[in-house]
Amino acid sequence: MAVTSRNLGTSRDPQTGLLNEEVFRAVAEHVVRQALRYQECLTLICYELQHLREINQAFGRRGYDEALLEFAEILRGALRKSDVVARVGEDLYAVLLPRTSSAQADVVVKHVSTALSERNDQKTDTFRLVIRTGRTTMDPSVERASITQLLDEAEPGQPAPRARLFG
Repeated sequence: MAVTSRNLGTSRDPQTGLLNEEVFRAVAEHVVRQALRYQECLTLICYELQHLREINQAFGRRGYDEALLEFAEILRGALRKSDVVARVGEDLYAVLLPRTSSAQADVVVKHVSTALSERNDQKTDTFRLVIRTGRTTMDPSVERASITQLLDEAEPGQPAPRARLFG
């Protein structure tokens, strides 16, 4: 099945405007199949936004929503138009990078990290955005993968420390 806007509908996350998990999985399965067919690598990066409970307690629902949206904007600004980005959980974002090796993904991770640092340096009067990152790269010459497998492999690691969350 070809992935089109008609069969995907308008399934966007209401808080961030990013694709939601259901649509991400449909698009990602298509991208994975294409990568396997044409023997191209791809990388999946997962970002987990940390300390949302503390942000919600200190700044209320408005601060919580602002954190989700600001990180979505950081991702949009750091990625190519061909990359697929979605909010796939309460605090989890997935970025699928077609035709991207692990070394090329290093550049993307650095762009996101730099943008996040700049945001945190500029907004010293509010909360800091803190993330955990996980990723995996599919080599189609040796792997047959599904998006579920890739998401499991790209799950972020240990929680970030709580130091300097606010201000």
